[in-house]
Amino acid sequence: MMLRELEGQLMKRSDNGNAQDVESVAEADFLQLLCPGCFALNGGAVGTHRVNLPFNKWSPEGTTLDDLTFVPRKVGGTSVLIHPGSDEQWHGWILDGQAIPWQPGD
Repeated sequence: MMLRELEGQLMKRSDNGNAQDVESVAEADFLQLLCPGCFALNGGAVGTHRVNLPFNKWSPEGTTLDDLTFVPRKVGGTSVLIHPGSDEQWHGWILDGQAIPWQPGD
């Protein structure tokens, strides 16, 4: 799934705690997008909530949403896990502007 399909936005926190949409990875503090697990379960955006993926867990590479890749800050931390153990669980990678789900054998 492309991050744009998941309504992904690069976001920056301001001094007052609010967040604003920015264009470049260099400006951003986190990625906000529709939950990929819920998006798949719901068959689209209706009924799907948003999640924030802070850049302090991954080192973002790329220049925009279209080529964003999460690189681990530590060994073994490459994947993204959202809502572990629930029906909404999603496990995968942010790679070249896409949310790529984990597949058995990966």
